Amino acid sequence: MSSRTYVADEQDLATKLAGPPAIFLSAGVPWKRTPLKKLTLHYLRTARPANIRQAVGGIARGLLRRGVRLVFGAQPALAGMLLSQADDVRRHVGSDEPRLLIFQSRFFEGELPETTLDLASWEGAQLVFTPDVPVAAGEPREAGKDPSLELMRKLMVSVPDLRAAIFVGGMEGIGLEAEAFRTRQPDKPMYAFASTGSAAADLFNKNRTLYSGGLPPSKMQELTSYERLTEEILERLKIGGRPQ
Repeated sequence: MSSRTYVADEQDLATKLAGPPAIFLSAGVPWKRTPLKKLTLHYLRTARPANIRQAVGGIARGLLRRGVRLVFGAQPALAGMLLSQADDVRRHVGSDEPRLLIFQSRFFEGELPETTLDLASWEGAQLVFTPDVPVAAGEPREAGKDPSLELMRKLMVSVPDLRAAIFVGGMEGIGLEAEAFRTRQPDKPMYAFASTGSAAADLFNKNRTLYSGGLPPSKMQELTSYERLTEEILERLKIGGRPQ
């Protein structure tokens, strides 16, 4: 049974989710959808799926082995990639307090995929639900989807002691989450792993200095030892204990 927490606003978030330093992860594997748009084709053509999967696994290992919390949205593909690291990650999440904070809007509460529920059932994971934004009388429920996601992103990047953001692969949502993070955490570093392609590479190419977070930009482009890259980020941020 997953550990579920419901937060109403930022004050509620600060009370319920206080804990060790955290890193926000925005990641995803581009997927083909209809109608097929030019931007979708761009993401599909520039994505590096193998690198995306390796990056998510390396980031998870790098953070969890050092007691740093991982904050992310409950996209099915991302949950699935973390599940593929289950044996390794499970050894490094304790039952004392959650290390994986999985955010989702209550708009989707009744339709969560099995991968998300399986990941949330770990003793070291916590499924965090943000409010479902109500729609005006007479409007279809679907009208609340985008406002609910916008609120979820705002709260997700407001987790206490959030130190940085990492961007991996993905599509339009990566840009939206980067904007949300920069708005809520303007002084915190951001790292776009350009070697994973698609939206993360687009962010990096738009502003290589901003999305290198103080590290040499070449590391965002070339380094595919993702756990080691995560360790370098933690060393720069001066957070995280010795590997467990």
